[in-house]
Amino acid sequence: MTDSVKINRGLKGIYFERSATSHIDGAKGELSYSGYSIHDLATRSTFEEVAYLLIYGELPTASTLTDFDTKLKAARKLPPEIYTVIEQIKSGHPMDVLRTATSALAALDAGSSDISEQGFIDNGIKLTAQMPMIVAAHHALRNGRPPVDPDPTLGHAANWLWMLKGEKPSADAAHLAGCRAG
Repeated sequence: MTDSVKINRGLKGIYFERSATSHIDGAKGELSYSGYSIHDLATRSTFEEVAYLLIYGELPTASTLTDFDTKLKAARKLPPEIYTVIEQIKSGHPMDVLRTATSALAALDAGSSDISEQGFIDNGIKLTAQMPMIVAAHHALRNGRPPVDPDPTLGHAANWLWMLKGEKPSADAAHLAGCRAG
């Protein structure tokens, strides 16, 4: 007997039962990433630490976090063609703009077709850095402002707020956006 194969476009109608990365128990109201409670991560970790956990499956040491942060900051650039794409479709829905710009990034980056494990990791880091830039650039352009360049002195979440609003975020705003609590 042969199993029939059903092709679904996109992720519509797709359900999966298990994930090695996350665990959800809706009845208990629990969500965890790689064994860590989302509540604990949200209150005790930075965006960079959680992103590292999602990519590598473990929380970073101080030195691996520094290396990871350096890679994220180095990837905070968009090719000029992406700004042109965003400008051309700025009246579109933000998710449509994000999807289109992300696809264009893949077309412009020869490394995007690297299907090795390291290639997936490198592309994941680049996309983690570039997607907030796309969102911020779209927000600026659709509101008649030029996009704001990233600030390499800011953490990932604080930088996104900087690029989104064009002003340095307060300590409280940066904290709420993804910086370590307390």
